[in-house]
Amino acid sequence: MKMTLDEFRQRAVVPRLAGSIAAVVGGILLLLLLYNARSAWESMDANPWASFWDLFWVTTGENGSTSPVLVALVWGPVVLLPVILVLVVVDLLTHEGRVDKVYQRYLQDGWVAEQLPTGVRVKVGRNQVDVVVLSGPGQPPAELAGPAASVGARVAAMDKKQRRAWEAAVARQVQDGFPVGDLMPELPPRVLACARRGKSSQAIVVGGESLAILAVKPAPAPVTA
Repeated sequence: MKMTLDEFRQRAVVPRLAGSIAAVVGGILLLLLLYNARSAWESMDANPWASFWDLFWVTTGENGSTSPVLVALVWGPVVLLPVILVLVVVDLLTHEGRVDKVYQRYLQDGWVAEQLPTGVRVKVGRNQVDVVVLSGPGQPPAELAGPAASVGARVAAMDKKQRRAWEAAVARQVQDGFPVGDLMPELPPRVLACARRGKSSQAIVVGGESLAILAVKPAPAPVTA
């Protein structure tokens, strides 16, 4: 049975459009601020006549001409802060509409899947992620639990060269999700695998033009008297 729109909104974790972009821009802003503040503080000994803020806003170099680097350090945060605010506001205004669109895709080709552990972790960027297999629509998770668990034993038995190649092939696809194909012969080739989503044992699979695998929000703790 499909979830209602209200249930979908309550359970599905639909990524926010501005989340990752704002984090990157915010990180750059913070680095620029810290570097400029440190430079201004260190320059106070050589310029006892000037206050910290006088030095903080300086954009001229030692030769008295405007320095592009100092302009970026001083005015970069001033420009980036409004960009972050605009991204956040746009995200707040449009997020509910994006959730509704994902829900329509879910109604056409989506289901709630169990995340079945394979016992394998792969490195994606700097992080290690758990690789899980997803049950299909109407498929009893117990049918896949045993074969999924045996994937880890087979991978552990590989030699180093084989394992590196296997992990690299999985790591390229694991964040977005992929049909296991020949990478996990223990399972039917069209079964989906992905990096574990959230802390829940379930994930929401949305098919259609582009595959999306969403985390499920943890159930609220029961209220005690």
